[in-house]
Amino acid sequence: GIPFTLIDLVESSSSSGGLETLKLLKSLRLLRLFKLARLMKFGSVLDHLDRDTADMVEDFFQQSSTQSTIFLGAITFKLAFLVHISACAWVFVGRSCSKAGINNWLENEKKGP
Repeated sequence: GIPFTLIDLVESSSSSGGLETLKLLKSLRLLRLFKLARLMKFGSVLDHLDRDTADMVEDFFQQSSTQSTIFLGAITFKLAFLVHISACAWVFVGRSCSKAGINNWLENEKKGP
């Protein structure tokens, strides 16, 4: 963005002070370029780290113990999903029977022991 406070500072100072302020602004711009260069260098370091991390993750997933764990987790998730769908179906059956006036397990649960 535009640093309006610095522009006001340049306008409000005297003519020789204005030149010094402009020199200061140019110096600040140079510092920003150095900061940009440092950030670019840091970005290349991060790229190397990202490649190393990706290699470590790939090695981790290629281990047989990791593959077995993932396989068991997938089976567990699928089984839990099927149990959930089955429970939803039974609730649907219970509500349908309630609407039809048939006494069912859902009505008994509402009444309590």
